[in-house]
Amino acid sequence: MKTIFLKIILMVMFLLPISFFAQTFTCTIQNQTLVGTDFSFDICMLRTGATEIYLASSDFVVTFNDANFTSPTYELIQLGELGSKLNSVAYGGATSIQVSNRAVLSINAPAPGTQPQFDAAVQVISNSGLGTLIAKVKITGANGSGSANIQWRTDSPNNTFIATFANTTPWGTTNISGNGTYTDPSDYPFPVELSSFTASINQSNVSLKWQTETEVDNYGFEVERKAAKSGKEVSIWEKIGFVEGNGNSNSPKKYSLMDKYPTGGSKFVYRLKQIDNDGKFEYSKEVEVELVPNEFILYQNYPNPFNPATNVKFALPKTAKVTLLVYNLLGEKVATLLNEDKEAGFYDVEFNASSLSTGMYIYRITAGDFVQTKKMTLIK
Repeated sequence: MKTIFLKIILMVMFLLPISFFAQTFTCTIQNQTLVGTDFSFDICMLRTGATEIYLASSDFVVTFNDANFTSPTYELIQLGELGSKLNSVAYGGATSIQVSNRAVLSINAPAPGTQPQFDAAVQVISNSGLGTLIAKVKITGANGSGSANIQWRTDSPNNTFIATFANTTPWGTTNISGNGTYTDPSDYPFPVELSSFTASINQSNVSLKWQTETEVDNYGFEVERKAAKSGKEVSIWEKIGFVEGNGNSNSPKKYSLMDKYPTGGSKFVYRLKQIDNDGKFEYSKEVEVELVPNEFILYQNYPNPFNPATNVKFALPKTAKVTLLVYNLLGEKVATLLNEDKEAGFYDVEFNASSLSTGMYIYRITAGDFVQTKKMTLIK
């Protein structure tokens, strides 16, 4: 697995009243994810002692191996469960600053005594589950090399510092970093370094091509497609093929797949589902193409002969009212397959003839001024 090496340093400042009760906590990194070149994770804090802990001012310092990133930036993408309480003007908000291979996140809140209702307005650190979600963090520009191996750092310089504040008076401050634990997460694998993924038009087909720079434990790629719907229409992803991976490789590998005659409209979205040998998987970025026919076409049904079902495909170069009917050889209508407006694109409709007798049938399409018929054969 190709992974990104990161080292995490946490500096959090809290305010605490003088107390004989030990205030203990656990800080963890959760929900590591990679989407494209954006690496994200959550910072959580769980109270394990009896005395309540309230968040005040805090500094989060994150270091990482910037050799594994291209022009990295550090971003606070959500302030966790504190929400608007620290984003409000009264409570200071939050800022982030990039410094070399370190990123500093500062959450600013008023000092003790400056806001009479400060204790009621700030989120208490939870003592259940994973605790309180402090922040969601994103580092951009991941190159997909190195090792994740995220670690808390509690030694100097830039050691983790914790101070707290509780809902009692008089207020005071106490450094309680020694009462906390910092749980290192398991290593986060980045399965394959995908350097490109493109889709292009090849007559009535879509040519998909992609390339990896390195691979570790790569079982292969499932290729998925969905029609790009407009308005409130909903489409679902469907698997259209599988391409075997190269397992382990330190050199570039090229892959391709031809999606022949996609149907369901004129715009299609594709993505790759990269699967490891152990079943873990990651999705690629999505690519979109527009495939518009240049003429009206009614294709021969497939399969033909058939029993009991077959598919009828047609192409529309522009929006039209489409009627698709089936007749027996006596000219009697036996089925209406379609009678509605359709946008430009490629479509197919299933015809199930389980209630009909063996024989030859005629199917006819009407789309605006375009009318065409073809024959199909049912054999039971």
